[in-house]
Amino acid sequence: MLLLFILTGATRKAVPVGRGAIFLGENGYNATAMREQDPGSDMPILVGEGEYQVFFLDRDRHLFGCGANLGNLGVGLKGKVGLALPVVVTPADLTFRAVAGGLHGGAAVDINGNVWTFGDNAQGQLGNGTTDKTGTAVRVTVDSLGHPFDNVVDICAYFVANESNGWYAIKKDGSLWIWGATLNGMRGDGTAGGPSFRPVQVPIPGGKQVRQIVAGSMLVVLCTDGTVWTCGNNGPRPFNLGYAPTEGSYLTLHQLAGLSDIGQIAGGTAFNYALKKDGTLYGWGAYSGYLGYYTAAGSGVPLPMPTVLTNIMHALPHPIRSIVTNSVSTHVILSDGSLWGWGDDAQGGSVGDGREIDYSKTVHPYAWDFRPGGLLVQLPVRIIPSRNDFIAIFGSSVYTFYTYAETKDGTLYSWGRNKGAVLGNGVVSCVPNEYATYPNSWDVPEPAIVDPLRLSEVKTVISPYCRANPDSPICSKCLLAKRK
Repeated sequence: MLLLFILTGATRKAVPVGRGAIFLGENGYNATAMREQDPGSDMPILVGEGEYQVFFLDRDRHLFGCGANLGNLGVGLKGKVGLALPVVVTPADLTFRAVAGGLHGGAAVDINGNVWTFGDNAQGQLGNGTTDKTGTAVRVTVDSLGHPFDNVVDICAYFVANESNGWYAIKKDGSLWIWGATLNGMRGDGTAGGPSFRPVQVPIPGGKQVRQIVAGSMLVVLCTDGTVWTCGNNGPRPFNLGYAPTEGSYLTLHQLAGLSDIGQIAGGTAFNYALKKDGTLYGWGAYSGYLGYYTAAGSGVPLPMPTVLTNIMHALPHPIRSIVTNSVSTHVILSDGSLWGWGDDAQGGSVGDGREIDYSKTVHPYAWDFRPGGLLVQLPVRIIPSRNDFIAIFGSSVYTFYTYAETKDGTLYSWGRNKGAVLGNGVVSCVPNEYATYPNSWDVPEPAIVDPLRLSEVKTVISPYCRANPDSPICSKCLLAKRK
């Protein structure tokens, strides 16, 4: 297993390379790289972000879930929506090294290298050979060939073309595995894919070992030799893959030309990054406006091949130390510990600079705009200028519009779209389906301090749109529930 050594005072901590591993310097952590619990160490909280739910590993590495639907959290259908609740595993004191959120569920890797899944199972996302749903976490015991499924070090969700979702896992030997609805070439085996109710291995060209993966509507793979590979499909936009695709080429992993000695990747959707070990940042994808290459309006002209992002690098005062994305924005921690962001503020104020589009003021009926570049922040802006001690950022490209970040002293911030009470601030809606109908109504467009693992009460908040339009169907139910 490849290890990083992170300086912590006078000691050197060995850390397995995972989804976001990178040298961070003294007392620095990239949250997605911390995979092994060092007894007695002061490790940060880890966050796994999904669309309607978010998951946490506390400092003791116990697993908690918070979200709009208790059935997606693995908590046994007991508890209060909007609070962080213990995920039900056996034994109850089991500890974990990695966690990730999915579209309507989650997954975590325990300290022994076993994978646990919870939530929706309509497409076999639980990996237990069925499509049956259970209220508690399920251990993925065997792969599709009946062999033990263990020695896992990292986990990552994907969600493609609004029709298929599932999980990737990296094992200690650098092999890559997938399960769920492996459509749209996400299996990487030369076929369009299909249902995989147990893990199947993804073929890596040349027998290379996987170091890091990011995924959303496509798969991006960083191998231990510093090369980058992509496969999968995001609808009609071929520019996302980073190469000129031919008929069916997206069904297998292809190496991206011009990328070598890469230390970290980010993205998995229509804008993607590769960070070279010398600090050079490359980007590619259909949404080049999100990459610092833009036209006067809109998301810009596509970058079909990896391109050095000169505009982004020149706008930053120090080299990038860690980079993550959500579905519409990018965040980085620099070598001085400062936090910066850019991308699209329209959906939830996800950049964190205080701007957003207030869809609650749209005329009836409510209209939330998915189009890219609605409120584009084209170049990096500093987030929370008063702090230079950020050690971790958490992002996901599985239809998420929010971000978490953590400082050296353990302060946790969240911002963006709070659809499903995912920001950990205890704000919930009046009726369950109000979250989906009015998704931007609980936005937090500037970072706010949260402490979800100590939160004991929730606050019910009516959508601003419902206050202005109390007679619309969902709003009348919500106002009635509020009066009760």
